[in-house]
Amino acid sequence: MWCEDSFFVVRMPRAVRLAQRSCAADGVFDQYRDLMGDDNPAVFVIDEGEELWFTAQGPKSATLEACDLGLGSGVTAGTYVRFPRYFADTDEVMDIEARLVHCMTTIQGRDLDVDHCEALLLAGRSGH
Repeated sequence: MWCEDSFFVVRMPRAVRLAQRSCAADGVFDQYRDLMGDDNPAVFVIDEGEELWFTAQGPKSATLEACDLGLGSGVTAGTYVRFPRYFADTDEVMDIEARLVHCMTTIQGRDLDVDHCEALLLAGRSGH
């Protein structure tokens, strides 16, 4: 069985085809869709990211809207697929996580080493 995607065509292993048929026959996917309704769980991650991007934080009480992810300050659409990339302002090649940390420390004035330690201490207190 061939599975066509807009970018490539792959031959699916027999075990995957059988698992898909089994789940479809059991109605697992239908049950999951009924449980979730029209909501996509990725929406929650997107909402959380938007909140972090637009909420003023750190000693400078600044948002990340001035962060340049490579396509200009505040532009997020289409940037993820362009990472890792070179940034002239740091003279480094950065992945998206490193760039976000850079923006948090320079724009918001956050000390992420301190933030990380505080998070570890809080997790230890709660028993996680």
